[in-house]
Amino acid sequence: MSGVVIAGKVELLPRGLGPVYNFLERPEIALRAGEDKRPRHGRWVHTIGVHNTKNRKTRVEPGTGPSTDLAGRVARYWSTDRRNAGAHLCVDWDCAVSCHCDLLHDAAYHMGSFNEGSIGIEMYQNDAGTLYEAQIAATVTLIEWLCRRFNIQRQMPAAGSSHSAHSKVLARVAAGGTNCVGVFGHWHNSEAKQEDPGREIFEALAKAGFHEFDFGAEDDLDYWETIQAKLGLHADGIPGPMTCDALQARGFDCGLYDLTTEIT
Repeated sequence: MSGVVIAGKVELLPRGLGPVYNFLERPEIALRAGEDKRPRHGRWVHTIGVHNTKNRKTRVEPGTGPSTDLAGRVARYWSTDRRNAGAHLCVDWDCAVSCHCDLLHDAAYHMGSFNEGSIGIEMYQNDAGTLYEAQIAATVTLIEWLCRRFNIQRQMPAAGSSHSAHSKVLARVAAGGTNCVGVFGHWHNSEAKQEDPGREIFEALAKAGFHEFDFGAEDDLDYWETIQAKLGLHADGIPGPMTCDALQARGFDCGLYDLTTEIT
């Protein structure tokens, strides 16, 4: 089984996903430097940006769908569409995962001002808006693994807000997300992407235990300031590497706080 590429090395993904392809083994699926990716300026990966490929209202089908050879098709499309567009990872209908650039060293052009500190994931969707239940579950598994691997706290904007008729754009995300940690959708960054990625992935993440904050009201910052103070850290509300290190020293796996255990 293949894996994803992090700092030039292949790392295996957990069970529950389909076949995995990466650009080291299939050079034809690599993002083009300059057009679809660039080197990261830093090494703090603190957010995950989730997308669907068509920006259509989602229709979820049961089970697993057929392979669409997404890895090859999407790479060809990105390289010829004359836009600065690409994502680190894609999830096909059959739960196959493709890795198109280095998750640590490369900033893919998937979410505008949000690119620098994020990993982008695209879920394949056709013109009818179809996603599959197993595909969404596989994306949750992938996000869970990325959170552990990169010490990204398991949090996100409130899933219920995705039902709202008004814009889902969050000013902090649109401004670059430098003080945001967690999982976000393209609709949190762009007025033009208000069906991207759809509420279903956030509902699935909520069921998996991802904590929901009102990022617009900065509830996450207030919460983490309290936790950081209890850990004896500078309380800036941003659960970065020092916060994760302190949590790991307290016995929290990968430095991820469960948001229920009392810290004294």
